[in-house]
Amino acid sequence: MSLTIMDLQGIWLNYHSGNCPLPDQMHIVHLVNSPNGQQLWAHVLKQEVAPLRSLTYGFLLFDNTNWALFTSEEIGLSPLTTTVMACDQSGSLWGYIPARAIFRFDGRTTEIFNPGKRGLPSELGLAFSLACDHQGGLWVAMQPGGVLYYNTSLGQSFRQVRNALFGNDDVTNIIVDKAGRVWFAVQSQTQTRFIMYNGEQYQEYTRAPIGYRDSTVQSMMIDRKGDLWVGWGILTSASPQGLWVFNQSMSPRQWTKQTRRNSRLPNHEFRSIVEDKLGRVWIGTSIGFVIFDGKQSVRWNVIFPDTLHGPVYVSDSVEVEMKVGDRPHAFIDSFAVIDNQERLWVRSNNGLSVFIEAK
Repeated sequence: MSLTIMDLQGIWLNYHSGNCPLPDQMHIVHLVNSPNGQQLWAHVLKQEVAPLRSLTYGFLLFDNTNWALFTSEEIGLSPLTTTVMACDQSGSLWGYIPARAIFRFDGRTTEIFNPGKRGLPSELGLAFSLACDHQGGLWVAMQPGGVLYYNTSLGQSFRQVRNALFGNDDVTNIIVDKAGRVWFAVQSQTQTRFIMYNGEQYQEYTRAPIGYRDSTVQSMMIDRKGDLWVGWGILTSASPQGLWVFNQSMSPRQWTKQTRRNSRLPNHEFRSIVEDKLGRVWIGTSIGFVIFDGKQSVRWNVIFPDTLHGPVYVSDSVEVEMKVGDRPHAFIDSFAVIDNQERLWVRSNNGLSVFIEAK
């Protein structure tokens, strides 16, 4: 990936407590959207000072037309933090409350799946990942417990997915690509195998010589060329492994490795990887985004709402003062999703922001 700076211009619209139902002094920590891109859900947290902790305030929904805010109390959930989320084809939100339950909320009613019921293990382990496919299915990567599957249209019970390619290794990440195929990161102590399921059969796509002893798969994505993008991490922190891309179109097929030393990555704390309509890949880190198009790249973590401008990146308070000054601005980082109008939505320190690229 070249160090040539990308030319990118657009307008960011910012949604916050003044123009959407998001309350004051609440912050968004995670974004998910449905496979068809019609529903966007945001996880809203509130900060408590004594003791210092963050609790779930509720969930913000945008359906491309209307906004709605649902508090945890209103939908019958505890304020405990939801660690992973997904949105199914019908627009329902799925979430995992550590060691307590998996829930589904359709905007009207909440269904809670408790340990030992409806096919769930009697003791819920750690859910690494939730993913919804194009057929209405929910996939759960849990340790212990393996891979669980729930058919949301039939509404029956969770079942454990067993396949010889998984063996006894842990599945630490699951994604669904634009074609509807399901991808699994299957990790032993010393290696990671990437398994693809096309609805009929499972097959190994590639493997990497990194196991959970060194790093886990924090985020991954399949782009339109079929290349696999993997962001490594250690629990929720950074990994020296950085970002790997498996270039299946190269001969021979091989991994390329990006770190802070040989690319514009601001750090190695990867939260999301998405591809926009022009084939550019947006890597969400804890301190902003880096954008690649195969030849050029650029970093972006500051936006000026309602103003046409290109990427702005600041790394310390001195740069903030020099580049931002008193201009209204917001910082963007971590999570990004693409809606059904091919717009990019990101989390900001002041709500949600959506990018409208200049033509």
